[in-house]
Formats: sequence, C-alpha cells, structure tokens
Amino acid sequence: MATALLVIGAAFQLGGIVALGFPDLLPGALRFSTWLGRQWRRATNRLRRLVGLKPRAVVHTVGVADEVNVSASISAIVSTSDDASLEDKVEYLRRRDQEAQRRLNEHDDRLDRIEAESPERLAELRGDMETHVAHELSAALEAYRPLRVVGTIALVIGLACVTLATLLV
Repeated sequence: MATALLVIGAAFQLGGIVALGFPDLLPGALRFSTWLGRQWRRATNRLRRLVGLKPRAVVHTVGVADEVNVSASISAIVSTSDDASLEDKVEYLRRRDQEAQRRLNEHDDRLDRIEAESPERLAELRGDMETHVAHELSAALEAYRPLRVVGTIALVIGLACVTLATLLV
C-alpha cells in the first residue's frame, strides 16, 4: 500500500510540476486548459445564478485591417538632336544641370527628413513591440491559468500521497 502511494504521489507530483512550470511541453495542453476554463466558467455561472447574481459574460472582439500599396517607376533618356546649334546644346546642358541640382537637393532634403524621423519611428516601433510582447505574454499566462490550477492541485495531492506513504511505513 505504501509503495503504491509513493508511486501515485510521485506521478501526481511530476504531472503537477510539468503543468505548473512547463505547460507547453504537454501535448494538447492549450486545448485542455481552454476546456477546463470553459467548464470552470460554466460552474461559476451556475453558482452565480443560484445566488441571484448575473452570470459573467465572455466578450470576443474582432478587428479588420486593410492595406494597399501602389508604386510605379519611370525612366527616360533625353538628348538633343544632332543638327541643333551650339547655343541650343549649351542651353540644354544648363537646363539638365539645373534639373540635376534640383533633384539632388530634393534627395538631400528627403534624406535629412528620414534621418530626423528614424529615431522617432524606432522609438515608436520599440514601444509597439513592447506592448505586443506584454499582451502576448499575458494572453499566454491567461490561457494556461486553468491548467496551472490543476497542476497545483495535482502537486498537493502528490505531496499528500507521499507524506501518507511515509507515515504508513
């Protein structure tokens, strides 16, 4: 009898420790935890109705997101005709130089704006990522809560069995 209690107690303790510390290692742990949570919620809602309180509601939210990206690019090669006069060719080169300078200045302005906005965007993204990770961690802890409660109960039962077995010896 004492040996059986020791073996049963050790099995309960091992199951409780795994359910408490490493619920991801158990196959089907999330599904089992969800099922336990639903059963617990049903039982507490029945008790609340018996006492005369309103049952607790479960709220699910759904969000919709949409994104559209459009981009295009064009390139061209512009040149003067071979029979143009020297003044026309010089005017063409001056105009092309001014266009190149204008594009270079616009490029420098865009680069300055990007360099100025990058630390702000990085800080915003870091904050968003920290919020996301905190939300996912709390969701994971909440998802495994019923399984951890069962793991605690199994650990206590295992300790009780092992203690009773040592007292019987």
